[in-house]
Amino acid sequence: MPFLRVQQDFDLFSPVDYIWLTLGTSHYVASFGVRQVVSKLVAGVGRVHLGCTISEITPNPDHPTLFDIRCLGSPQTVHEGFHHIIFATQACSAVPLLSTLTGDADELIRCLKTFHYAPTLVINHTDDSLLPNNIHDRRDLNLISAKSSFTSSPSETCLPSTYTMATQIVPRPAGFPAHMPDVFQTTNPIIPLREARILSTARLERAVLTIESKEALEQLYTSDESSWWRKPQDKLGRLQGKDGIWICGSYAYKGIPLLEGCVVSAKLVAEGIMRKEGVRLKNPW
Repeated sequence: MPFLRVQQDFDLFSPVDYIWLTLGTSHYVASFGVRQVVSKLVAGVGRVHLGCTISEITPNPDHPTLFDIRCLGSPQTVHEGFHHIIFATQACSAVPLLSTLTGDADELIRCLKTFHYAPTLVINHTDDSLLPNNIHDRRDLNLISAKSSFTSSPSETCLPSTYTMATQIVPRPAGFPAHMPDVFQTTNPIIPLREARILSTARLERAVLTIESKEALEQLYTSDESSWWRKPQDKLGRLQGKDGIWICGSYAYKGIPLLEGCVVSAKLVAEGIMRKEGVRLKNPW
């Protein structure tokens, strides 16, 4: 049962909601980096194609229920016979490829077009001036939102004060030299960093929560009603798996678009494919 995973990689919560809803809990990172996570995820996968720019997705001419994937190149590469396609991309990145299906995915395209994105800046650094001055006020994740707009001389490494700044204290790994400074990761800094303390910068886009996207989300993700003794059960929306197309990502789950949404939506999609193919696994996770 071949499938394709396209890789590019709501409730309306505020930063204050995030703080009190996670009160008393810890925030975790992968101790040995993302490569360790990737190696475990792809273990046992038979065919992996990297560096392939997909130009078109079309029904297989001999088996219309299957998909053919065309990739740019000279000569053009065609991968045939996929039963399922999982879009693990931003919504705006999935739309152009879905448009090549010539009308079969119109409803899903309209849904994905309601999700909009804002640029996000992430900086790894050793500058503790972005944390609360009192060390006892510091947490593993520190969010700062300005009460009023102020001028912070926006630059390549400093954004306007209308953003909410989040700084995570990266745990020191075992054996890390004691004389080395702590490492921090700041998302959307609104306070200038000391240039000498910057280790790396990355620019990406993050989904923006809106009333329209919350309504559209119900087509991708839903949950049954909760009660005081039971948590709500996560479920896939009605457009998931339609004609073999599946969507996962931070925006395809309730709450703030973060990694948790990527993980839960991917898990739900995997379970949806297993059910559709009649695969029964005992405690797969």
